Amino acid sequence: MGGLKLTYHNQQRALEVNPLFIERGLGKKRAAEKNCVSAYRYGFNGHEKDDEVKGNGNHLAFGDYGYDPRIGRWLSLDPLQSEYPSLSPYNFVGNNPILNKDLDGKKIYIYYDSGKKGKWNQVIYTAFEYKGALSPPNNPYVTATISALDKLGTSKFIAIDFDRMLTSTTFNYNLKEVQGTKVNEADGHTFLNPETNKFDVMAEQDLYFNPGIYLIGKNGKILPPYAALWHEMGHLLSAAETPAEYRRRSTNYYGPLDPMKVWETEEEYYNTTRYEWPLAMEFGLLIRQDHENGTSATAVFGNAPASRTPIRTFEENIYDGKEVNLK
Repeated sequence: MGGLKLTYHNQQRALEVNPLFIERGLGKKRAAEKNCVSAYRYGFNGHEKDDEVKGNGNHLAFGDYGYDPRIGRWLSLDPLQSEYPSLSPYNFVGNNPILNKDLDGKKIYIYYDSGKKGKWNQVIYTAFEYKGALSPPNNPYVTATISALDKLGTSKFIAIDFDRMLTSTTFNYNLKEVQGTKVNEADGHTFLNPETNKFDVMAEQDLYFNPGIYLIGKNGKILPPYAALWHEMGHLLSAAETPAEYRRRSTNYYGPLDPMKVWETEEEYYNTTRYEWPLAMEFGLLIRQDHENGTSATAVFGNAPASRTPIRTFEENIYDGKEVNLK
């Protein structure tokens, strides 16, 4: 016995029924499969079917390696296996295809509201690859985010760090649209590997960016959206390159009597001075002396104060079973 795979597409020839009743191991499929509609070319994890390899629907192209849906197996090694010695060389997205996606080519992706709703009325997002082969969509969030990234690309002081993100062969940096007046947040996905007892980092790194948010200091200087974006990107760089140190700094909160308490955590002090200050000095921007909203600078959306409402859900930000709010 096998199963019945049913996929649909909202355009022409919308329904594809692909019977996978397997007879005698990997033997013949039922002849009825010959009559199925095959206009929709995509399958598991959003990747394209390569019917020329093993027949209709039997091979999904994932760039450097392929997937056989008949047996649920990868038939080639993960090209990045040497960077993840704790995982099987045949693993896929760290064995978590619900949380993670393999978009083929570790880049910066901009996730924006597609205008569609899911079954439970949730927003459905679409990914656009920054500096990829496709032209950008006519979407205000994508346009504003590209403008901010392009501005960062003109900096000489952060050029080496920014280029590392653009050319990474290990990580996807996902910039996700923020609704309303919510402030930016970076979510460096680190976790304690039970096999090595060391902190590892997931290949998918998420950043929630609101291009309408900026900081205005009491001295009148501002920290524009592109600089606030770079601040959050700095967190992701730290998580990706030194996950154990990133985790330690992020959980090291300064006490109420500590003069450093204006920075909230050691990670905020490190990140601001290491990544944000060089950019601010180069472009003559606000140079923050704290990370407390309203002390020396105020987060503003348009002409109104920005909301401090957390963006991430519990499921999106779990570290050893505990929710940690990293700003």
